Amino acid sequence: MKTAVFQVNEADGMARLVCVRLPSLQAACRLEAQLQEQAGPTREIRLLGRFDAVHAALGENEAEALILGGHGEALTLQDVVDRVLLLRTRRP
Repeated sequence: MKTAVFQVNEADGMARLVCVRLPSLQAACRLEAQLQEQAGPTREIRLLGRFDAVHAALGENEAEALILGGHGEALTLQDVVDRVLLLRTRRP
């Protein structure tokens, strides 16, 4: 599975990235088409691609380490999601 990244553009100029793990490019394209149908004319949804990992950096130094040095200590977005789901399953 790879992480599909969608860009969502609102009419007011706000843009968001939404990431979701999907099993195939076909599944990502289907989701993009489905979301576009439901979004209406004021919202644009575009599949940017599928990636092995999507990282988030807290600052320029961390971004530089990730980009130039390889890994750094940043978690992938999937690591964060996995940890949140693990915490939810541990709660009574």
